Amino acid sequence: LALSITSGVLSVLGSTTTIVVILRSPKRFNSTYRRLVFGMSCMDILFSLSYVAAGLPAPKDMASWMSLNAIGNIATCNMQGFINHSGLIGSLLYACMLSIYFVMVVVYSHRENFVQKKIEPFFHALSILISLGSGVFLMVTNNFND
Repeated sequence: LALSITSGVLSVLGSTTTIVVILRSPKRFNSTYRRLVFGMSCMDILFSLSYVAAGLPAPKDMASWMSLNAIGNIATCNMQGFINHSGLIGSLLYACMLSIYFVMVVVYSHRENFVQKKIEPFFHALSILISLGSGVFLMVTNNFND
């Protein structure tokens, strides 16, 4: 439990630092790389916050050894599951999109302008829609807190 909370806090701090560095830089969001890293950091914060909460959102009447300090209910448990799932899938998808971006720029020598106008909108749309869409689907079908 302590390891989960500690790693979650450190991850939130790291991703927050990354976001602050991007926002305070004079270049801000002028490259696809920076925007993808920003999106990945935002999703990582969501994912890590679910670890910071640890077992607190779990239903108090269903507490197990994993959540001895449970103070929540089924709705809070479902919300933590949604945030955990959406943040994880979003972070992974943004990492994949960043890898695809590097392959396009380094291996295939596509210019930043081409990637920015033709490809980048799909990077963000896929990362956000798949992560949030699958989270909503899992919540609607009662697959969290199962």
